Amino acid sequence: MSPLASTTLFLNEVEHFAQRKFLFRDEMGLLIELSESRGMKKLFDEIIFFAKFITNAQQILKRIGSDSDEVLKLRTELTENLEKTSTLLRTLIKESSDEVKGSFMHRFLAFNQESLNNLFSLLRELSWIKNYSLDKDRQR
Repeated sequence: MSPLASTTLFLNEVEHFAQRKFLFRDEMGLLIELSESRGMKKLFDEIIFFAKFITNAQQILKRIGSDSDEVLKLRTELTENLEKTSTLLRTLIKESSDEVKGSFMHRFLAFNQESLNNLFSLLRELSWIKNYSLDKDRQR
C-alpha cells in the first residue's frame, strides 16, 4: 500500500472513531506524510500530544471561566504549549515547497485572529489522532 493510501485509510479510521468529518483533513494528511517521509514521527507525536492538551485546556477554561490561580496557571500553560506546537509545526513544514509552506503559514501560523482560529480547529482535529491512538493502545 502506498504511503498516501495508508494515510487516507488511517484518516478514514480516525474520522470514523471521532464520528465526524475533518475540516482540515488534507492538512492533517500532509503533516502525517511529512513526518513519515522525513523521519519526524516523534515530532508529529509531540504535536498531537500538545494538540490534545490544548484542546482539553480550552474546554476547561470555557467551562470554569474564573480568574483563580489555577485558571491563570492553566492559561499560561496553554499559551506556552501553543507556542511550542507552533514551533513544531514550523519545523515539520520548513523543508516543504514554498507553496505548501506559505499556505500553511498563512492559514495557521500568521499573527491574526483567523489563522489562530484555524490553528485551534486544526489542533482539535489532530487531538482525535491522539485519542484514536490511545484507544488502539488500550485494545492491545
